Amino acid sequence: MRTVNSVLMTGVGLMLAPQIAMAVTPDWQVELSSYGWFPETTSHIKTPSGKVRSELGASDALNALDAAFMGSISAHNGQWSVVGDIFYLDLSFQEQSPFGRLFWEVETKTTLKSIGGYGLYNVFQNSWFALDAGMGARFLSGDIDVALRGISRPDVESSVSDAWIDPLVAVRATAHLGNSWRLVLWMDGGGFGVGEASDRTWQVTSAVTYRLSQKWSLSGGYRYLYLDRQTDGVPYDLRFSGPLFGLGYRF
Repeated sequence: MRTVNSVLMTGVGLMLAPQIAMAVTPDWQVELSSYGWFPETTSHIKTPSGKVRSELGASDALNALDAAFMGSISAHNGQWSVVGDIFYLDLSFQEQSPFGRLFWEVETKTTLKSIGGYGLYNVFQNSWFALDAGMGARFLSGDIDVALRGISRPDVESSVSDAWIDPLVAVRATAHLGNSWRLVLWMDGGGFGVGEASDRTWQVTSAVTYRLSQKWSLSGGYRYLYLDRQTDGVPYDLRFSGPLFGLGYRF
């Protein structure tokens, strides 16, 4: 059932494609993608019993997935590009406690919502390679619930609920490998502890795209996202890394 929910929600982006196309002027070329990301998830959160590390392997991500939605849009006009990305992850899993005889199990539930937007300018281009650089911001809302199930002690539960905006700098490198193949490397980073922003955050995505036709394409790659934060005096960090697969439509 979790898998069905995931597939249905990731398909919503492509169902909205005609409405988005009508709102775009003819001078802009637009590509909309719906993708699936199956990350290994690692979190560190401070609790009254010490720092708890939770880890979910990439191979178990699908079983731990309660719900997900992921999509992106990229548009360019001349040397300017606009990129948007949205994803929602709801994961819950159990693992052995790191505190020996005191607690026997750690239950972790992680929910992360992200909406990112970027403006890029083409700084270099030739017949097969393009380099774009720019700035953007990512809104994130996260909830982490950790429960230590006790053996010789009562259960201990800790929660972090947080929402913030991270300013970012971004770079995108694109290599065209023939008529049908394209390699894209995306990097962004920031936070810088500005206001309520993360102390540090960075992301790397690499993807290979194969164009099936003039309109449709398939892609596969790898994505890593790191967040280092403190909220209400509780420090925590999150790491998401794993393969992604996408289906794109070009207007």
